[in-house]
Amino acid sequence: MYRWASETDQTAIMDLWAKDFESYEPFFSWYFDTVYRPGFTLCDFTGAALAAALQLAPYTLALRGAEIKVCYVVGVITDPAFRGQGRGHALLREAHQRLRDRGYAAALLYSDITGFYEPLGYRHCYQQQQLSLPASHFPLLAAADIADIVWREGDLNSDMPALAGIYNSMTSHYDGYIRRSEKNWQNYLGEHNCDKARLLLAAGRAYVLYTTHEDMLKIVELGFSDEAALNSALAAAARAALAQGAPQLLLPAPADAPRLLPQIPAACWQPRPFVMARLIEWRAALSALTYPAAIQTALTLTVTDEGHEEYITLDIRDSRASVSEARPEEAAHTKQPRARLDIATLTRLVFGVPGAPEEVEATPPTRRLLAELFPTLPLWINEYT
Repeated sequence: MYRWASETDQTAIMDLWAKDFESYEPFFSWYFDTVYRPGFTLCDFTGAALAAALQLAPYTLALRGAEIKVCYVVGVITDPAFRGQGRGHALLREAHQRLRDRGYAAALLYSDITGFYEPLGYRHCYQQQQLSLPASHFPLLAAADIADIVWREGDLNSDMPALAGIYNSMTSHYDGYIRRSEKNWQNYLGEHNCDKARLLLAAGRAYVLYTTHEDMLKIVELGFSDEAALNSALAAAARAALAQGAPQLLLPAPADAPRLLPQIPAACWQPRPFVMARLIEWRAALSALTYPAAIQTALTLTVTDEGHEEYITLDIRDSRASVSEARPEEAAHTKQPRARLDIATLTRLVFGVPGAPEEVEATPPTRRLLAELFPTLPLWINEYT
């Protein structure tokens, strides 16, 4: 039986988490005291036994000129006694339907076991560049520093408004990012405070949120208002690493970071797939987006989702789209451009993943039209949960 969690289910859900997920303190207690929401925790019960559960973290995502409702899928877990029965996939399908009912346009997740989620339509849409820089290269950062940017130790609580302003400035150059509310910021900083994160701040210009381990300074997030501030932030991080005896600096960066930091050797960068995405209420997503103003067109799409084929007409006028149902015979014989694609390809297309138009079953002219309607996007996101 599927149902949303009740207040009395929290102990059982915490016990289930402790079987597989990190239950170290203080994170475990902080998460269930602060982030956990019964109304966004979907459970699979067999009698009184909790067989599986997942949690949904709601956010607002900025994508192609629209703000759309999305949820991060986190904490997907099946009790060992009930594994091997397909309960995880079944629970996710149930979650998709409930998200549709609540009007969520997409689901996002981060996982190391991507093969588990791909059969359900999830695909990597976000990429990161991982910078691993040894201390021998730190002088490259110092050489690019800007003398008039003044740095100080920051406070994760009182400096939150300053961080939000810099984050908003940085993300204005990207797409697909989270519109962080005050509550989102509180949760984001609270999570990293569990790891004793520290903050360097140059007011109005940049920030470096980081943790230090024995052999490295790991930047959790680097926010910057412009390229000069980015260079200064890395130089400040290098100084902090040297002061704390960390011979290496690690940074998860936007996909375009190597272009912004040409002084860093290419061998120090490692691209890696990051967040997976899946459209849920995809008609609402298509209706909400902003399209290139020069294109006025209509096309028919056949979309396969959860094993069902659905047919729509996408009519684009004045940068907006209207979505209407089409009958199968209309989709097969229409004279307007038509394309056939599954939900995974539609997701990659909407999120502007390079090469997505070539995955669509359509004529070359229609693929070119789709590439113009859904151009590649400079995506950036740094949420894990």
